[in-house]
Amino acid sequence: MGGCAVFIILVLAIWIWFMIYKHLGHDPLVEGYCAYFDCSFPEHYRINWFGEVWQYSWIWIPILIIIVVQVRKNRKILKDYIRNHWVKISFCMVSIGALTGLYFGLNPIVREALQIRETYAFAQDAMRDENYINALDYFSEVKTYKDSKKQIEGIHIKVSEIVVQRVKERKIYGDTEQYLDILAGIPQYKEEAHRLKNKVKKMKKEDEDKEKAKLKQTVPYEGMHEDSISLSAWGPPTEIYKDINYNSLRTDRQVKHYKWIERDSSGRIIKIKTLMVKNQFVWGEVEVHNYYQN
Repeated sequence: MGGCAVFIILVLAIWIWFMIYKHLGHDPLVEGYCAYFDCSFPEHYRINWFGEVWQYSWIWIPILIIIVVQVRKNRKILKDYIRNHWVKISFCMVSIGALTGLYFGLNPIVREALQIRETYAFAQDAMRDENYINALDYFSEVKTYKDSKKQIEGIHIKVSEIVVQRVKERKIYGDTEQYLDILAGIPQYKEEAHRLKNKVKKMKKEDEDKEKAKLKQTVPYEGMHEDSISLSAWGPPTEIYKDINYNSLRTDRQVKHYKWIERDSSGRIIKIKTLMVKNQFVWGEVEVHNYYQN
């Protein structure tokens, strides 16, 4: 029974220690964020000065308890010792205070220096992977560190070469527009970037027109995106209706029904075409039913 009680007390003590560490030893990464959104620990928090001290409390709390107990037991001896050696004790106390202050003063500076080195390393990794957008972001965070400014200038030159080549080969999708946005913000590349942007915009319009012309010749098929249906050979549908209780169903069970009704000059239905849409894509085979014929 005694062993069980000790175990429960130990678990309770650990839980209390962790709650103090979690709630008093950390601050939200973004002030006020956790008041409106769900925050996860430790992803959305950073440790504060109290947390820095408290994480080592399993060392200093027992030592503090031992010191207090020994002081109470040897109070008279301690008083005599302090009276005879007050100069040394004062010097030690001042030294401890100064070292503690130095630690908390230097700690943020050391952390910042390590963060800068880490960011620079990330930038170099991104350069090796030819991920110039990420590399530029990282180098921009540490502009004054080592050769970051030179690296940024080199990225601008490389990106301008890549963009010119891509436009020449009509490889205008992917991160080409991001590259152009970067160059547009740099004085020496601004004019050329705007010229290339207009050229890319024109090329995309041509590609869009070609795609629309191709869609106009294409009969809807299983897997076609919902946005392309009205642009297909069938044109806009005559009507669209949803399953009963559509809005109360799970997304993967929501089905829309598209219907095209064709009539002759007398108003008689001669053909009905139908298809179903689930998760924004044509689901199943399209159907065509012929009716009245002369």
